Amino acid sequence: MVSHRFFMKPIVLGVLYRSDPKKRKNYGMYNASPANECGTRNNGGLLNEKAKTMETRDPKTLWNDLFKMFDSMLLETPADEFDFRMQVTPLMHSLRLIQAFNWPAWKVPYPTNEQARQMSLEDALKHIFRIRRQDRFEEGLFDMTIKSGLIPALCLAVKKHTNGGIAPKVL
Repeated sequence: MVSHRFFMKPIVLGVLYRSDPKKRKNYGMYNASPANECGTRNNGGLLNEKAKTMETRDPKTLWNDLFKMFDSMLLETPADEFDFRMQVTPLMHSLRLIQAFNWPAWKVPYPTNEQARQMSLEDALKHIFRIRRQDRFEEGLFDMTIKSGLIPALCLAVKKHTNGGIAPKVL
C-alpha cells in the first residue's frame, strides 16, 4: 500500500479498501477513486476521459489565427500579457511548434530576423522552444521576441518547410 500520510487517513483508507481496484479510474494524484464514482473534473470530463472541448482545426486556420495574434501584439500591447501567452501557446502546440529538447546545452546564438527566415526546420523549432522555455526564467523574453519579429520569422520558416501544415516531430 501507499505510505504517503494522505493515504493513511482513516477516511481515505476506507475508500481505498472499499473500492474495487479493477474498477478504479485515474482521478489524479490525491483523489483516490471514491466508491461513489465522483471524481475530479478536468476541462469538462473526468481525468481519464478526453476533454470534450477539444476540436480538430485545419492547419491553415491555425496558422492564420497565430499570425493574427502576432499582428495584434505588434499593433497594441495586450492589457494582460500572461493571458496573451495563454492564448498563443495552445496554437503553437497545435501546430507542433513547441518540441522539447535539451535547450540549456544548445549554445547557438539568437538569429537575426533575416537569418530566421532562411533557417532549417529543426533549427527554427529549436529556437522557438528555447525562447518559449527561457521566458519562464527571463520574464518578457517571449513578448519581446514577438515584437522584434523574431518569433514570427521563425514561425514563417516552419510554415515554409511544412507547406502550411503541422510541423513533423523532429526533435
